[in-house]
Amino acid sequence: MHLPIRHSRRTKRLRHPPRRGLGLLEVLVGMLLLAGSLVGTLAMQARLQQFSQHTRQQQDAIALASQLAVLLRAHGHLLAQAAVPWHWQATTQAPAPGSCSDAPCPDPQQQLAHALSGWQEQAASLLPQLRLQICPMAAHAPLPTDWSCPADSAATVLLIQLGWQHDAPTGPSRLPGLILPVALPRLGLP
Repeated sequence: MHLPIRHSRRTKRLRHPPRRGLGLLEVLVGMLLLAGSLVGTLAMQARLQQFSQHTRQQQDAIALASQLAVLLRAHGHLLAQAAVPWHWQATTQAPAPGSCSDAPCPDPQQQLAHALSGWQEQAASLLPQLRLQICPMAAHAPLPTDWSCPADSAATVLLIQLGWQHDAPTGPSRLPGLILPVALPRLGLP
């Protein structure tokens, strides 16, 4: 025979505890933690994007300086003879390439102007805020770390100084971002 089991109220409560949901305070704390982590993630992503852009600008500047160094090794003696710094900014208009587009230029000055105009066009497209200074100097002179130029009439080295805006364009760059000395070949020697 089967006897019914009597359950007291206490037994029923233990078997089926009352159900409780999350309280408002727990939900708010969870949302604050989630919002804080999202803001931190977005800030880190923005910083990584800035770093990536700065790295790309440095790579572009190094490539441009290397191309300019090759050009100066071929034609730089003309700038060295002038014994004054040569300045250019990407915001200025590049000079017309001249008559060297169809046939080789007979004049070394025209060759240099034509080669520089092609370089300037490429530089302005890669780094629109680029500033360039080419400074003729003696090999034994100390390298400047700012835009000063110890120009020398006995120049054996051309110093390429490049600067560009790293952040928002608020003004001219204060210091060159890249300084590259280019030794000139000795003219008249075999």
